[in-house]
Amino acid sequence: KRPPAPTQLAEEVGLERLVPQTLHADSIRGFDLYQGARPQESVRLRQRDGAWVVNSHFDTPGNSPKIQQMLTHLSTLQGELRADSTALLSDFQLTDEQALHLQVYTATPDKPALHLLAGKGSGENGFMRRAGEGRVYSVNLHLQSLAGLSSSTTDQALSAKPWLDLR
Repeated sequence: KRPPAPTQLAEEVGLERLVPQTLHADSIRGFDLYQGARPQESVRLRQRDGAWVVNSHFDTPGNSPKIQQMLTHLSTLQGELRADSTALLSDFQLTDEQALHLQVYTATPDKPALHLLAGKGSGENGFMRRAGEGRVYSVNLHLQSLAGLSSSTTDQALSAKPWLDLR
């Protein structure tokens, strides 16, 4: 008798994919980040002629290695379910007004292929949810830290500096 097939670690610990299977790092053409209810103060990055530029900062060249690393991580993002109630979103700093919003664009430049919200976290871990949903996941991506924000406050101004190529 054969032993049972080994289970995937993701299945064993109950990890769930937060991004569509069809979203790959090389298909991402841009993304916007904004804090809370302030989309007018967004940091916008776009891929142009194979290079990343920060649209919202005078089309300044972007830090391509950092951006590619983040997008590769994002395209395979999985999380462990921690809560499934909109009443608990504020505990994770994940209400629409508190969270850091990430809108990812692929072939359609004016319609996001993915909209995630990132809440509090520490180190390289944080809490995220999909826009329009109440399910909160613990993920190994702390987007606030990557974006140069402290997770202790939700009213910090977002800056383009962490995404710029300062060489």
